[in-house]
Amino acid sequence: MGIIKRQSIKGTIYSYIGVVLGFITTGLLYPFVLQEGEIGVLKLLMSYSALAAQVAGLGFNGVTVRLFPYFRDKKTAHKGFLYLGMIITAFGLIITLGGLAIIEPWIIEESIEKSALFTEYFYLIYPLVVFQLIFAFLDNYYTQLYNSTFAIFLKELVQRSLIIASILAFFFGYITYTQFVYLFIIMVSFPTLLLIAQIYRDNELKINPTFKYIDSNLKRQIIEVSLFSILTSFTGVIILNIDSIMLSFMVGVSATGIYAINYFFGVLVKVPIRPMVKISNAVISESWKNNDIENIRDIYKKSTISQMVMGSFLFLGVLINIDSIYQYLPPNYEQGKYVLIFIGLASWLEMATGVSKSVIGTSKYYKVQSLAMVGLAIMVIATNYIFIPIYGIAGAGFASFLSLFAFNAFRYFFIWWKFKMQPYNFKNLLILIIAIALFFISELLPLTNNYFIDIAYRSSIITILYGGIVYFTKISEEVNSMVDSILIKLFRKGE
Repeated sequence: MGIIKRQSIKGTIYSYIGVVLGFITTGLLYPFVLQEGEIGVLKLLMSYSALAAQVAGLGFNGVTVRLFPYFRDKKTAHKGFLYLGMIITAFGLIITLGGLAIIEPWIIEESIEKSALFTEYFYLIYPLVVFQLIFAFLDNYYTQLYNSTFAIFLKELVQRSLIIASILAFFFGYITYTQFVYLFIIMVSFPTLLLIAQIYRDNELKINPTFKYIDSNLKRQIIEVSLFSILTSFTGVIILNIDSIMLSFMVGVSATGIYAINYFFGVLVKVPIRPMVKISNAVISESWKNNDIENIRDIYKKSTISQMVMGSFLFLGVLINIDSIYQYLPPNYEQGKYVLIFIGLASWLEMATGVSKSVIGTSKYYKVQSLAMVGLAIMVIATNYIFIPIYGIAGAGFASFLSLFAFNAFRYFFIWWKFKMQPYNFKNLLILIIAIALFFISELLPLTNNYFIDIAYRSSIITILYGGIVYFTKISEEVNSMVDSILIKLFRKGE
């Protein structure tokens, strides 16, 4: 796990800085600078463009994750892999943008009553799709070259910082809301240009216009993987975004804005999973190619422990401060309290299952995961359709939790059945016991009249207790190694 450990540490640091910047944006600025409907517009622009970008990719990101090891060869520009990806991506983009233009009138007609503000900015989805598609393709390509952290740096630090600057410009009256939305689109798109420049600087943007390295067997695999990856990627984005879209249709764009803010606090729990999964995809894919089952087993086992340590800590942090969060936010946002809880719990479950997605997705059973995700998407849509009319915003959160619980349970049992890999032991139970015990201890702490002070002192006490217990009991080798690495660097700088 050497390269996973190094890049996970670096990626996690970037992700946590991104959390701080994201909190400033979504937690501190958006609720007070923008109206709920204005926040909903931004959420819907990102949701629709994410869905369209996944369709436009035609499943090639799955090909990158699963089959790039068969192309890896720097001397031949990786056997024309970048050329192949550019052709498929361009073709998918033309089809998707054309399809989006065809259905645009229907979407606007259906949204005009409850989400009229969103319809005014629908056309901005088109440039977003282009830049999101290119970024996703190059990010996957660069990750397969064992450089998984630069894209995280761009998204978590550069993009978030630029968005903060834009929202402050709007707050101080230098720009109108429409100008802010334009700037938002530019800031979301800008990291794509920086990623292209970085790959070029690393001399990995070489295009070898040839298909001679693709034999009939590899061609068949590319087509198969692409078809099933379309299902996997598209349904994955549906799962993440359909709740917001359905809320806008069924309740209104303001409800989408309230949901977006509460959703943000809930997904904070799974921030550390992104860098580990990204680099794990590359390493596990290579291990499957070399039939190194023990390495996969080791990565899977260690990931459930390390991610459960971090996920439990973050979910605990959200729960112990939930009352203070709603003291700070404008009153309207408290109606999304159960969204925060359900999404936080769903995020914790995803953390607790480690890199199970990578284990199945890079194996010969990747098709099973694709089909399962189709089932999950159907379940998400069905449960949202059932629970939103009954419980409103909270219903969307419960629908996501219920669906993701079922899906993560499926992945766990499938890996256990097919690969005989069962990653959990007494350490996982101990992590859960520690987190539950500290939650009850936090309930004994007295409340203060100031929510900032309350969050600070409550979080500090629980962090010291949780961190100390986890570190000195050595529950996770990876977490201890990460802490030691950070401490060594800090002490060296201090000398």
